[in-house]
Amino acid sequence: MVKGNADARAESLRNTICELQKQGRGTLGSIAQELNSQGILTARNATWHRSSVANLIKRLQTP
Repeated sequence: MVKGNADARAESLRNTICELQKQGRGTLGSIAQELNSQGILTARNATWHRSSVANLIKRLQTP
């Protein structure tokens, strides 16, 4: 995936991640579990894992 596409994908999930964190799902594992339960796939059409959530959050925090 090209960096611009990855950035756009991450940005499209920003509100979802923020909302999950507000709901008390602060751990990477609980966020991954909720994304999977909502049927939201990663950019590579795979399920979420702690590491993929960590990468997503890191991308969102990078200026």
